[in-house]
Amino acid sequence: MKPLETRADTTHSPEQRYVYIDESGYTGNDLLNREQPNLAFSAIYISEEEATQLKDKYFSRSQIPELKHRVLCRRRANWDKLLATQKELLDCHNGLSYIAQKEYMCVLKLFDICIEPVFFSNGLDFYENGQFLELASVVKLAAPQFWGEERYADLLHLFQTAITDKKMESVRDLQAHARSLLRFEMGEYLRPIADGHPAFIDSILHDHASTDVAISLLCGLISRLETMIDEPYAIIHDKSSALANYHDFLTSLIDVESEYHFDISDLCRFSYPLKFSGVAEYDSKEKIGIQLVDILVGGVVDGVKVLASSQAANGYRENVLSNYSDYNLMHMFPNPNFKDIRERFKGSQLQEHLNFVTAAQLHDKRE
Repeated sequence: MKPLETRADTTHSPEQRYVYIDESGYTGNDLLNREQPNLAFSAIYISEEEATQLKDKYFSRSQIPELKHRVLCRRRANWDKLLATQKELLDCHNGLSYIAQKEYMCVLKLFDICIEPVFFSNGLDFYENGQFLELASVVKLAAPQFWGEERYADLLHLFQTAITDKKMESVRDLQAHARSLLRFEMGEYLRPIADGHPAFIDSILHDHASTDVAISLLCGLISRLETMIDEPYAIIHDKSSALANYHDFLTSLIDVESEYHFDISDLCRFSYPLKFSGVAEYDSKEKIGIQLVDILVGGVVDGVKVLASSQAANGYRENVLSNYSDYNLMHMFPNPNFKDIRERFKGSQLQEHLNFVTAAQLHDKRE
């Protein structure tokens, strides 16, 4: 167990509420994993006493040592119990989920790492009014038709390889492929890559440039938690690789004591110092709260699976998302409604917040 790191003294008691968070679908830098196409994080705000009562209410007869969604959902007899548990967590315990399509996030990362630095070097804000989301949505939805599915897939694989191995040979392979796409519709979007702009090369070879998107989702989750919880709160997570990797990053956000305000969109705002006051790591067998949030995050991943044509409904998956509202379900999927994007991100300070978070992350790595 890693001890609680906190800005204020926190008393451990069965009645004390904590935010429990968990993830599903984390594959690190690999955003093109076909077996796990989505990444999700979920959070609940609950005490261990309340968690125990909820477990006893729905799973008192369960013989498994700990509640695991992937185990429970295999039995039809558990489906109604899982849905009821998820609904209670969402309605009564500030339940919240954030899910992202990883291939779309890879396209976003491609533009974020390869194109945005070129905009910045020319004094332009690539994130202004959400235009980065418009561009990524267009490419994700239309490029396979304009370029061909194989050429589109090759672009993403070459990008992911270059950003992972940091070799000039891989960068040149990406550059050559981008150059070959210039003759197609929308190929001009890749001009900075095709021309080998210095800002693009410097960015992709930077030590800290990565396709890992866990920080983006964690920040989004915290932004919504800040609006849902009125008092200081501590986060407890399990020892999954995604959360263990970012334990120290989460801790760095606690140390921000000066006042900063960032308006990201109409639904996302950061005001520092945060109410988030501490973070701890436990084995999931030790905390029922961790087991319950596993049920929530596993459910939302299954709920999204049924939306894909290749994934058949089974009587459970298609009912999961009906428990959610627009307020407690956040998502990052391609959005062809550009008017909606512009309205939501008008005047966005995303660039400033990204710089702020990056500075915190780099400071944490130096420490």
